[in-house]
Amino acid sequence: MIALYIIIGLICLIGLIISLFAMKSTDSSYSSEKSLKTFTWLYFLIVPISVIVVVIIAFVI
Repeated sequence: MIALYIIIGLICLIGLIISLFAMKSTDSSYSSEKSLKTFTWLYFLIVPISVIVVVIIAFVI
């Protein structure tokens, strides 16, 4: 069970690092609408994939 918590923590940490790096980059054609749309799609893809991976690992362990 501890391994599962470690994996969940790593997934959250990776998401945080990706978010911080994406926010640090500057873009001359910045648009808040474009940024919100990008982050929305990013999280709509990462969250389900993360849940699937965690569930698969939970059944394996």
